[in-house]
Amino acid sequence: MPFVGQRAVSIFVDTCGTCGESGDFISRNTSIVNDAIHSAEQEFIAKTVDWLAERGITMAYLERALSLPARTVTRWRDGEFSAAPIALLRFVRTYPWLLAVAEGAFDHGVAAKAVISSAADVIGAAQSPSVSPTSSPIMNVNVNFEIHNQNQLSAPMAEVAVPPAKGHFIQ
Repeated sequence: MPFVGQRAVSIFVDTCGTCGESGDFISRNTSIVNDAIHSAEQEFIAKTVDWLAERGITMAYLERALSLPARTVTRWRDGEFSAAPIALLRFVRTYPWLLAVAEGAFDHGVAAKAVISSAADVIGAAQSPSVSPTSSPIMNVNVNFEIHNQNQLSAPMAEVAVPPAKGHFIQ
């Protein structure tokens, strides 16, 4: 299960004394498996709410941004949920910037800015060299953009910094 890992559960296997066929002849395993799935989903909800809280996103903000009734997330944490909240929280956990888009009434300009900002963060983190006091970066790139209207995004303007002298780092 995404974000919580795999679960091992013990199930029953019945074997026919006559033909040797094996299986769950009286359907005892269905509830065992369903309970394990529900438990993992509940753990996912709790971990995701905690993960968001660590990033300064409260349950109240989550509810406001997504136009959910008050205490909805609390009910989810208490085990009252369906497949829809699980899917919603998987999207939010994977793309936390979706909350800013929701808070911005799903405005195209807000969405474009959030996507580009998130992409820049991901690219920067992936390509950022390890810098120690005795090393210097090859170059620093700052990408700036502006939203002119909902339908047009200006071309990014890149600023490239010349590498500093050895032992110095530009921030």
